[in-house]
Amino acid sequence: AMRLLPLLLGASLALGASGEVAGTGVSELQVYRLWEKMSGPPHVTVKVADGDEIDTVLDRIEAEIRMHDNTHPHAGDWEAAVVSIVTREGSEIEFVNDLPENRKVFVLCGTESYFFPTDVVGEVFKVQLPHSTREVDVKVLSNTPQLLQVDNFLSPEECDQIINSAKPGMKRSTVEVLDEGGKTKEHVDRTSTTSWLYDKDCPFVKTLHERVEDLVKVPKSYAETLQVLHYAPGQLYKVHHDYITVYNDQPRYAEGHNRMITVFFYLTTVEEGGETIFPYGSMPPEEHDKVRNWGSCDDAVEPALRVPARKGNAIIFYHTTPKGQHENSFLVHDKTSLHGGCAPVKGDKWAANFWIRNGPFRLGDYRPHMRRRSPQAKIRGVGVDFSWPMHHHLDGARQRMLPSQSKEYEKFLQGCRDRYPRGDLCMNTENQRVSLLLDQPAQSLNYTRLGFAKRRVPDSVWPQIQEFWKAIQDKDSVEVWNEGNTFTNHWASPTYMANLEDQRFPGGVALKQKILDEIKPILERWTGLRLKHVSTYGVRVYKTDSILAPHVDRDPLVTSAIINVAQDVDEDWPLEVVGHDGNAYNITMKAGDLVLYESHSLIHGRPFPMKGRYFANIFLHFQPYTPYNVAGVAATDDNRGKAKFKVVDISKGKESTLAKNPGQSDFHYAAAIGDVSILQGHEDVEEGKELASAKDVNDWQPMHEAARGGHLEAAKVLHERYGASLSDRTSGGKGWSPLRLAKMYQGDNAAITKWLEQMGAPDHDSEL
Repeated sequence: AMRLLPLLLGASLALGASGEVAGTGVSELQVYRLWEKMSGPPHVTVKVADGDEIDTVLDRIEAEIRMHDNTHPHAGDWEAAVVSIVTREGSEIEFVNDLPENRKVFVLCGTESYFFPTDVVGEVFKVQLPHSTREVDVKVLSNTPQLLQVDNFLSPEECDQIINSAKPGMKRSTVEVLDEGGKTKEHVDRTSTTSWLYDKDCPFVKTLHERVEDLVKVPKSYAETLQVLHYAPGQLYKVHHDYITVYNDQPRYAEGHNRMITVFFYLTTVEEGGETIFPYGSMPPEEHDKVRNWGSCDDAVEPALRVPARKGNAIIFYHTTPKGQHENSFLVHDKTSLHGGCAPVKGDKWAANFWIRNGPFRLGDYRPHMRRRSPQAKIRGVGVDFSWPMHHHLDGARQRMLPSQSKEYEKFLQGCRDRYPRGDLCMNTENQRVSLLLDQPAQSLNYTRLGFAKRRVPDSVWPQIQEFWKAIQDKDSVEVWNEGNTFTNHWASPTYMANLEDQRFPGGVALKQKILDEIKPILERWTGLRLKHVSTYGVRVYKTDSILAPHVDRDPLVTSAIINVAQDVDEDWPLEVVGHDGNAYNITMKAGDLVLYESHSLIHGRPFPMKGRYFANIFLHFQPYTPYNVAGVAATDDNRGKAKFKVVDISKGKESTLAKNPGQSDFHYAAAIGDVSILQGHEDVEEGKELASAKDVNDWQPMHEAARGGHLEAAKVLHERYGASLSDRTSGGKGWSPLRLAKMYQGDNAAITKWLEQMGAPDHDSEL
């Protein structure tokens, strides 16, 4: 903490009413853990300056928590790993300017999920529901258990739609008491009828999933299937707990995840009876021993809390306390979550509920490195190579993988072999991918602390991107990948590309320039460097079950940006990265989100199949004007005085400096970024011819770089002024020709592709 706050220590600072230091842009942030009352003293306090990045504040909080709690200082200590800051209402804070005026916040650490605080019964939270573009009032009813109510969460029409969709499948309800065959069975304690409703049965179910995710701040993949209930007069469910005490081998009990939250919806109004009873809800704590853990509503000891059935209303109640969340995914159950369904006296009761777990519901959805709820959150204490081989060579990596992911990876490899049976193309590419991961990050300069950040696309360009997407949607072309390429599972789930320079899409070229004009300054401020544009691929569209293997981008793609243009997914498809600190992070994206990342040194990928219809991104790549293949960052006006971050080889635990990339010339860089002035400005034409034909360590010539980057004018100068070959291939004559690279990276209709074809350039794929 002392190291992180050199400018804020050593003086006694007077704080104003809002926590701001008089005469400065510095304020004191009061930080609470989820189980602490904001009316009491904070867990820790830290100083925050107006210009701070939010991840800098996270580091300060984490350092203070470690000192306060005397936790273990090692990076694997999950208890103090601060992953996000949230308001009392649960809104995540991504920018210092968004901190609340009272400077009081909660932090989520390790694997914690957000819990609504219930220390003030009767308090009302205003919660935004982004998917529904509206705000709801969430009222605290009790803190034994943590119980809240949302009026008019569903419209009358939505309630009716659920009921009508469920009616054909209604059957007698069962309880979690297993018969000899390991199945749940009917029981006298529960006499209602039930139907399980899926997206295919009722289109509104998907919308409801998203609305509930917005409400409770937990990923929708943690929710079980929607249960619809019908209670005729006299039917009931005696008091019980929703958390599961009986386990079997069914996938729904994956990884020990248990029920953490119930979100219960009332679909009809019951004139008399039909309440949900909470025996502990109004009982003073000193009298909890009087509560009967059995029986119907008529057996309850008063005072018991009864929530009436009112059409459209919802209640939220927790089955553990905030402090009952554990690193090993098992919950400490809260006995006060006991509840029951009272029998209707007048009128039928229709209801529905989601049971939400403390981890993904289905085994195949397990995300060991990830917190999909948080845009940039870290999980410490997980093993390397859990999700995909990246930290060790393949034999060693496979032994470390999570079993479910190991099966997914073997399926991935077999799919590649089936598609490309000649030789061992797939394993060759895999070995190259992993070798690059082991070597390049350890030989690269880091320009930022973590290597990534999340922003929003500026409003000045976002509407144009949306209009372009509407114009080109479903008009994209299948993206061509070289044989044996294992960066995506294109053999099972092809990717599609809409090039911004494709002549079929009017306005694409102007949009590309507009995007560059807006995004480049953002990246320059973030890195503290002047940047040159290298390439913009256009809109890449991933389809159902797409996988993007973890990788680093080959030089000169040094610092990059991803714009999520559009998506239609059933659950978030996060970008998994390994930060410069060696921790695995998750970055979730919604349409309009912008992720900045150091693509040459940050391991990044999406190693879990995409669940949905499509996920469309634009990629922009840049390199510094300052040479980045020397040890140390040059002290230019843009980065003077900024911290110089050492590079840590996360696979070997050694510090290292950048090794020069052999064979790369100024012409390689100029061609890669389309800087025609450098190419034309070389006065010695004969020397220029040598530079134009120079090969790097992988036999790439400047023409290959120009073709990959789509820089037509640069390619013309190389060929017409210096006689650069249009037919030479990479990798000792067995790799790609310029035309093949242009098709792969820019598409069949790009200007660079058309020109190479007109010039008679051969189309050679890699033989490796």
